[in-house]
Amino acid sequence: MSLQLLVDDALAQTPPGRCVWVALSAGLDSSLLLTLAADACRRHPRPLHALHVHHGLQAAADGFEAHS
Repeated sequence: MSLQLLVDDALAQTPPGRCVWVALSAGLDSSLLLTLAADACRRHPRPLHALHVHHGLQAAADGFEAHS
């Protein structure tokens, strides 16, 4: 099963009108999750919000904030 299908399935199980929040560090994994969530929210209309999280786990994390 693709990641997109997993996100779509999870979103389809949430009640209509519920907001979808994605924690975004701006690294590759959270950027991909946000992209997949945005695509899913177009198919299953839900408000989508991204919240920047500076996790400090990588030396590059300081630069991620400027990217997001």
